[in-house]
Amino acid sequence: MAEMRVRQPLHAPHRGIAGSAVDVSAQQAHLLVKKNDHLPKTSLKMKRLLSRLIASAERHARYRRTRNEIAHLSPRLCRDLGISPKDADHLAHHAVYGH
Repeated sequence: MAEMRVRQPLHAPHRGIAGSAVDVSAQQAHLLVKKNDHLPKTSLKMKRLLSRLIASAERHARYRRTRNEIAHLSPRLCRDLGISPKDADHLAHHAVYGH
């Protein structure tokens, strides 16, 4: 099997090491799913599982980015929007997951 290379972002100041690892492994899994489109039907369950895991990792990464953006808003902008940085978890969860 050929070695796969995944391009990582050059600079991501708002992400920690764990965030980058989730993004890279989601990209790698996505490449594996696309590459193995010729698999027999018995492997479709595994392909669906990988697709759900990829989607979940992408949603969680979007949640973290949204939460961090809200948490780092200036006090003036927070007042203008009528929110508090302390509400970042709740607001990000609602924005990404919808409930």
